[in-house]
Amino acid sequence: ATLGWVLGLVLASAPAAGQKDFDFDQQFSADTPEEVGPIMVVRAIPQRRFVQPGDQLAIAVRFTLSTGYHTWPSGKPIVVESIDWESLPTRITMDASDAVKFGQAQWPQPEVTVTRSVGTPTELPLYHGTQVAFVPIVIAPDAQPGELRLSGSFFFQACDASACLSPETEPISVTLTVVPEGAANDGAGSDGTAASPGELAARRPGGS
Repeated sequence: ATLGWVLGLVLASAPAAGQKDFDFDQQFSADTPEEVGPIMVVRAIPQRRFVQPGDQLAIAVRFTLSTGYHTWPSGKPIVVESIDWESLPTRITMDASDAVKFGQAQWPQPEVTVTRSVGTPTELPLYHGTQVAFVPIVIAPDAQPGELRLSGSFFFQACDASACLSPETEPISVTLTVVPEGAANDGAGSDGTAASPGELAARRPGGS
C-alpha cells in the first residue's frame, strides 16, 4: 500500500473535487476553523476520526479567501522576470509524528487570471474562493490506542487586485482516535454515527 493509493482512492470515490467523504459543514461541526481576520479561513478535517494501526486516509485542508482576494499556487514560485518578481507559494507543513507517515500534499488546479497585484496587469495562475488540498497519511503499525493529535501549519500570502499583504503562517490540527487493531469500529462514522459507504470503502485496501 502506498500514500499515492490513499489519495487516489479518496479522489476516485469523491468526484466532486474529492470532497464526498469530507462533510465540512455538518460532520465535523465540532471543529473550530482557524480564522485569519476577514481575508482567509483555514480548516483541517480528517477523512474520519476513528482509525486503526496501518489505516490509510487523508486530511482535507479547506481554505476560503474573501471576495476580491487571492493567494498563490503551491509548488515552485511563479517568476515574472520583466518586473523582477516571484510569488510566495502556498504550502502545508505537517509536524513530524512517530504515529503517522505523511505524504506530499495534493493541491487543486489554480485558475489563470489577470491581476495587478504584482504591479502591472499580468496573467498568472492563482487560488481564489474556496479550495481544498489533501494530505494523505498512513497510521503507523505500532500506533498506540488513544487520542492522536496531528498538527501543522498553513503558509500563504493574500493579495487583492492591486497589492499583496505580508505572508502569514497559521496553525492547523486534527484529532484522531486510534482504536486497537481488530476492534469493531467498521460501523462507526467520522462523527461517531453510522459510516457512509465511501468511508467504509476507504478503510479497506482494494475497497471502492
